Amino acid sequence: MRMSRQFDENIEAIDPLETMPPAKKSMVIFFLVDTSKSMEGSKLESLNRVMGDILPELIGVGEAGTDVKVAVMSFSSGCEWITPEPVLIEEYQRWENLRADGVTDLGDACEELCQKLSRNSFLRAPSLSYAPVIFLMTDGYPTDNYKKGFEMLKKNRWFQYGLKIALAIGSNVDAARLSGVDVVKTTMKAYMVSGFCSAIVGFVLCAQAGMGNMDAGNMYEMYGVAAGVIGGVSPLGGSGILLGTFAGAGVWQTLENGLNLIHAQVGFQRIIIGVIVVGAVLLDVVVRSGNFKKKKK
Repeated sequence: MRMSRQFDENIEAIDPLETMPPAKKSMVIFFLVDTSKSMEGSKLESLNRVMGDILPELIGVGEAGTDVKVAVMSFSSGCEWITPEPVLIEEYQRWENLRADGVTDLGDACEELCQKLSRNSFLRAPSLSYAPVIFLMTDGYPTDNYKKGFEMLKKNRWFQYGLKIALAIGSNVDAARLSGVDVVKTTMKAYMVSGFCSAIVGFVLCAQAGMGNMDAGNMYEMYGVAAGVIGGVSPLGGSGILLGTFAGAGVWQTLENGLNLIHAQVGFQRIIIGVIVVGAVLLDVVVRSGNFKKKKK
């Protein structure tokens, strides 16, 4: 009886809530990356570089007590999971560069993702799971009948409530359209703004000269490019602000006035413009390739 009483007292002294660690919530970040043949070259290099940079930044994302996991799928002629199961972000910090080959079977990728967006598959957790985050990285329009797989995916409740982000790789029109950009409206707006600004410049030139001239404005496009690159606009696209262009135009105008004061010939001025543009392109290529950072280290 004494041993039984002591055993009962020990049982009562144990708090079950203290002995069992609280179940953590889970959040899975999906990456669907296009490795088709059209991604070969600089596009795939950019994708590999971005993935290598973004993985360390994901450490610490989410609330305390949340397991953040990643799941990576590559798709070209078919699709395959680079991570057979979602992996804790702390354990997946070494990105293996991918190779490009095949066509763009986005439909297969959508169907495969739909199957994995389930509590019986990639979203199973001892506690609750947050809505997933889904990144799509591609450079162009699918080559298969993707609508069937996409319609299936849109009916998935996890996909409906998840955060969906499409990243276009390169300057491909199809990639922009797939990312949700209205290509026709954007192109029309660009031409309308360009035409309006050109009309204003034409009126100013006519007012200065007191007459119209068909050759007026010749080589002005190079002045515009020079002003943009001086102001920090990337010649390859993807970076730059409008205020930087205004600042670049001011710097170029000051430089042009100085060249006029020393009576520099027009041909010499155009050589300087060419040197600025070529130098900006070369610098942009070096910075984007990462060689500048490596040498700096």
